[in-house]
Amino acid sequence: LREAGFKLALDDFTYDPAFDPLLKLAHIVKLDIRALSPTKLRQQIALLKHFNVKLLAEKVETLEEYQLCLELGCELFQGYFFSQPELLKGCKASGSKLIISQLLAALSQPGTDFDRLNELLSRDPALSYKLLRLTNSAALGLQRHISSLQEALVYLGTSELKKWASLIILADDYGKPSELIRQILLTARFCELFAEAYPEIDNGEAFMTGLLLHLDALMNQTQDELLRLIDVSPRIHAALSERQGELGQLLQQVEAFVQGDWAGTDRRLATRLQRCYLDSLAWCRESMQLMEQL
Repeated sequence: LREAGFKLALDDFTYDPAFDPLLKLAHIVKLDIRALSPTKLRQQIALLKHFNVKLLAEKVETLEEYQLCLELGCELFQGYFFSQPELLKGCKASGSKLIISQLLAALSQPGTDFDRLNELLSRDPALSYKLLRLTNSAALGLQRHISSLQEALVYLGTSELKKWASLIILADDYGKPSELIRQILLTARFCELFAEAYPEIDNGEAFMTGLLLHLDALMNQTQDELLRLIDVSPRIHAALSERQGELGQLLQQVEAFVQGDWAGTDRRLATRLQRCYLDSLAWCRESMQLMEQL
């Protein structure tokens, strides 16, 4: 299998010398940190560092656990923390975050005009600057230089602006692990692409729903607080808070697939889910690289 190009992972692994032949073939070793004390985890990692494998910490549930595993040399992570991180409740939004929330609210509403978007972006010079940088970046391959916000908005259009504005927002330093940002982007793009399976759902609305699923954790607010601040459409609110409506069904399928909950995945949509997921991963990698330039 290795010679055929497959990546091999050893799951729920505890080191034993008898496993050395397997470790020479494996690419990834998964360590269940719920089954290992911090001391035993250190011991296991010390033993495994002699092998050419990447260490994956699974069942990571808190920021402290993530930081410990990162310091010990783990490169890959799985766990509840990356889908429902611990929130810092009671934090008030800063002025910049209020503008971001207002911009997201405007983008989530159908029919928002460019004058309103231009007004909101103009309130934050950093946001305006980053949007112009992105618009003029090699990623868009424009033949001429865009020099004004209004021009950038007209060129991008509302649908694309949602994506670019999301990258700008997530590129800010929130003091959170990059994996959380990657998860937010992945979910947003996955929802957008998978919306083709639901004719009644606008793909831009699906993108915004996926974006908002974990944005609360990034901005240190509860989801209820963030949704009140942004004042999203009733369809998005119902999907996020109760998984109701077609948007809610879409979100359930995306969450089930990402979490490996095959019992909760509609088998009739499995091929489409897989394709959308792989396309979302590729877009997410490109977006993370682009965000490093901001």
